[in-house]
Amino acid sequence: MINQQLVDYIKNQMAQNIDQQKIKQNLLGAGWLENDIDQAMDSAMGRAIPQPPMVATTSEAIIPFPKFGQIWGEAIATLKSKFWLFILLALPASFLSSLGSFLQDSAKKKATESGDILGAMAKSSAGAVPDSIGSIFSIILIGSIIYVLINNDRKVSWGEAFGYGFKKFFVVLGTSILVGLAILGSFLLFIIPGIWVGFMLSLSTYIAVSENVGPVEAMRRSWIYMEKNIGNYWWKQFIFTLVLILIMLAGLFLSGSVSRVTPYLSLIIESILIAFISALSLIFQYNVFGKIRDAKKNGQEFEKNNLVAVMIAFVVIFISIVVFLGVAIFQELSGVQNKIKETKIIASMLQLNTQAMLFYANKSKDPSYSGFSCSSNGTTKQICNEIESYGRAPEIVIPNDGSSYCIEAKLNMTQYYCVDSSGVSGKVSSPNVCAETNFCGVAIPISAPSF
Repeated sequence: MINQQLVDYIKNQMAQNIDQQKIKQNLLGAGWLENDIDQAMDSAMGRAIPQPPMVATTSEAIIPFPKFGQIWGEAIATLKSKFWLFILLALPASFLSSLGSFLQDSAKKKATESGDILGAMAKSSAGAVPDSIGSIFSIILIGSIIYVLINNDRKVSWGEAFGYGFKKFFVVLGTSILVGLAILGSFLLFIIPGIWVGFMLSLSTYIAVSENVGPVEAMRRSWIYMEKNIGNYWWKQFIFTLVLILIMLAGLFLSGSVSRVTPYLSLIIESILIAFISALSLIFQYNVFGKIRDAKKNGQEFEKNNLVAVMIAFVVIFISIVVFLGVAIFQELSGVQNKIKETKIIASMLQLNTQAMLFYANKSKDPSYSGFSCSSNGTTKQICNEIESYGRAPEIVIPNDGSSYCIEAKLNMTQYYCVDSSGVSGKVSSPNVCAETNFCGVAIPISAPSF
């Protein structure tokens, strides 16, 4: 649709004898799309605007949907044509997202090494800051990449593309929110309507940015474009997702191998990998959208795919993903609970260690650890009961001469925590250390947990 305000502006500029090319460059710099400018110029100069031919819906108007290999090849060719521009546009979002994960993982690692679970959890919240800023850049990225794709026949600078993405920030955000609410509302009714609505509105963001319309109009056009195309669209996206998973797994394997040597290089590799995948995803999806849009405008229809089979496959995959995420979340929560349990056991062991030293000090006439046990007093009994509530009571070993003590408690399936009268405390991997040696031996040092 021609923007009349744009036409009037061009007429006014031409009346001032300003060169057409100069007018066009000014409008491009202001963020207008080249196709809209060309149509407005044709209208301002009284030239007939070419209309797409009206094709009757006959068997000749039904065409096969492009194969995945064709769409993939075109997407790769587009990515290669402006590779570093696409990567640099995607890099701020991917780096900030990776940095957030890096900070959180570092905090978890410190928690494992020190036993300070609560303190490390507080520090890990710092990772949420770059992660949140990365989400803002991700929204800007969508508009920026689409702008480059719209103007793929000319040179586009990073600042020009980023500026356009920034300008479209609230359009992309508003469209994403409305689409998300529509899908959520549909899911509350039943799983199939939610999936259906998600597919029907999947082109909304691309339409909002590339066709300069608001969120509601973009959703309406997406619904029209996707009619009779859900099957074709889903299969292409499904195959593309599988390819991306393979690329991601290969990249994460490389990143994981490097992280053993230097975690900072791993952070850089992961950031570039995510930037590559983000850019390629937007290019591929925009390419699919362009083919559906052009076919609709030309009055053509794609051959139908078996929608029933598509929906059944999607439901199976959806359930599999839900189950996988459920297992992953359960394992993560179990890991957190185990860490909290271990922290409490360690804290109780340190308290029991203090009680042993007090017991020794109170026997001023005949200092000895003889007689110290879980039942020595109310405090030691309470501490031992606390440790026993997590699986097994602590083992207190005191030699016959009462000159020393060694206390051991089970932390998990493979590790024990040990304290002794020589001041050694830490994790040990062998059970019965106290019974065999009367001291902790070479323990893995660990600091007292902070609360």
